[in-house]
Amino acid sequence: MESFALHLSPPRPCVAVRFFVPKPVEVTPQAWQLLAIFLSTIAGLVLSPLPVGAWAFLGLTTSVVTRTLTFPAAFSAFTSESQ
Repeated sequence: MESFALHLSPPRPCVAVRFFVPKPVEVTPQAWQLLAIFLSTIAGLVLSPLPVGAWAFLGLTTSVVTRTLTFPAAFSAFTSESQ
C-alpha cells in the first residue's frame, strides 16, 4: 500500500524550479511563485495520483495560503458578472 505522502510527491520538482532556477528580471516574484504552483498542479494532473478536482483545489488553496493571489482574485473565475 502506497503512502499518502508519495501521492503528493509529483509537485516537489516543480516547486524546486522556484528556488533553483534563476528568476528572469522582467518577472515579478508573485508571477514566479504562481508559475511554480501552476507547474505543480499540471504535474499532478498528468501523473494523476489524485483526482482532477483535488489537484485544482490544492493549486487554488496553495495560491491563497501563500498569499500569491488574494482570495477575490483566486475565486474571480468562479463568479458571473452578467446581469
